[in-house]
Amino acid sequence: MNNKSKRKAIILIACSILTFIVGGLIRGLAFDIENIEKWKKVSSIGSVIQMIGVLLFFIGLFLISKSLNNKKRLNN
Repeated sequence: MNNKSKRKAIILIACSILTFIVGGLIRGLAFDIENIEKWKKVSSIGSVIQMIGVLLFFIGLFLISKSLNNKKRLNN
């Protein structure tokens, strides 16, 4: 795994974790809203942001595993 792709994968995983946390914070802020319609909208936005974070996390893991497999093939 070269340094550039390793750095990209680590940055992608870090961004995914931050995105997941931000989505959770947005969903947590939805509990303070009295209006049900506003609460549904804010909660769904937070859920979508969390799903994007999970997706980015698995993409980062896939990139790391792919580069490790390529490195293993080159060594054999």
